[in-house]
Amino acid sequence: MDKEKKLYSRKLLEQKNSYNLKLINFYKLEINKLRESLLSVKTYYYNYKIKSKKNINELINQYERIKYQFIELQKRQKSYEKNFQKKYAKAWDLQRKEAMIYIEKLISANKIIHEQIFLKDFQETNYKYLIQENIHLVTSHKDDENTVIEMNIKKVTPEQIEKVKKLLLQECLFLIDETNIKDEEEKIRKILNYIGVHTKEDLELLTELFYIDADEENYLINKFNKNEDENNIPYNSEYTLDIILKYYQEKEKENTCRISKDKQKYKNRLNISLKIILDRKKQEKEYWYNLSNLTPDHMITLWKTFSIYVEKYYHILKERASIIQNIFDEEKLMKQNINKINRMKKELS
Repeated sequence: MDKEKKLYSRKLLEQKNSYNLKLINFYKLEINKLRESLLSVKTYYYNYKIKSKKNINELINQYERIKYQFIELQKRQKSYEKNFQKKYAKAWDLQRKEAMIYIEKLISANKIIHEQIFLKDFQETNYKYLIQENIHLVTSHKDDENTVIEMNIKKVTPEQIEKVKKLLLQECLFLIDETNIKDEEEKIRKILNYIGVHTKEDLELLTELFYIDADEENYLINKFNKNEDENNIPYNSEYTLDIILKYYQEKEKENTCRISKDKQKYKNRLNISLKIILDRKKQEKEYWYNLSNLTPDHMITLWKTFSIYVEKYYHILKERASIIQNIFDEEKLMKQNINKINRMKKELS
């Protein structure tokens, strides 16, 4: 009986051993598959990192070039606008002065006609108000170049930033090749650069995302634990990648907002420039229309009629002058002839 029990136990152990060996072999195969998958993922990630880095560098260079060209274009546009304003103001001043000279001559002639020919009192028209109304024809617009896009980022403490760095070092160490790096600060710096945290503002935004959204959720829990450290991260470590993804979304929203504001600012500038040009043309048209209406229509008709008779009178005076000149010439010839006759008489006698 004991012999049968031992034999049974031996067979049972052999079966368990066989099962365990199969299980071990299965796990070994799975581990090998996982290693191969990890190696392929690392290879793909390495190639993708090189390719993306190259594309990012090209995009950065292209962005810097376009930004430089845009800044130069803005400078040229502002310089052109200033030069145009100066030339326009100078040309407008010359035209206005010339118009004022002709208007003064016109008023002076009108005064002479009224007082010396029509024998009437002349009432001078006050045209100075036209200059006062249109003195601001030449206008200029200054853009607020010092507009700064402010980000409403909640202030975080240095302790919170350090805790976030430690959490990233624990959960995101797979993003870098840590075999040749022993310094933790260098590891943290590489991890931050990898996930796109390049400035202090970016680090504050990332730290804020680890704290701000969980405040309300943890309010009831923390209410009964008042001694809990406020710098403790409310999120579990397993949500680290989700927070990083949310950080990317926030940065994308920020860039979109900044680009839309720049576009709207440029569009507003174009609209303002166009409005200035249209207003200027409207004021110019009104200015010259007011000056053209300085003399009423009946006065212009009177001048035309007067011009006809003055022209006839001028021709009459011209004919009269020619007749008088002929008379003087005949008298001169008669005197010369008389002198000649007197000389001849003296010589004959």
